[in-house]
Amino acid sequence: MTYRFDPELAAAIPFLPVSTGPVDIAASREMMADVVDMMNKDVDVSDLEIEDHHIGGSNPTREILVRVYRPAGESGPRPGILDIHGGGFTVGTVELQHGAVSQMAREVGAVVATVEYRLAPEHPYPAGLD
Repeated sequence: MTYRFDPELAAAIPFLPVSTGPVDIAASREMMADVVDMMNKDVDVSDLEIEDHHIGGSNPTREILVRVYRPAGESGPRPGILDIHGGGFTVGTVELQHGAVSQMAREVGAVVATVEYRLAPEHPYPAGLD
């Protein structure tokens, strides 16, 4: 299978790791969770309001978590940022972005929403986008 890449990124493609066998998704998620726990251990959110909202997806029976961060005590219009976590549609979570999103909300004074989209292989493409 061939893929088309942005010309600016194409030169880096040969240096990316390539899987040589089956990937253990459960083990990858567990490893990611351990790393995320360490990354988030000392994140200061004392000056932020953090709320979890569950919204209907493209199928009303599938709710999706949207976590919203905002500077505490701030009222009135604020800039808004939509953050979509990494993880290749297989291992990421909103927790992966906790530190970065907290910092963004604080430094920019923005409301930041990050989405816990559904992951493959349980939810194959295009479920994550939906």
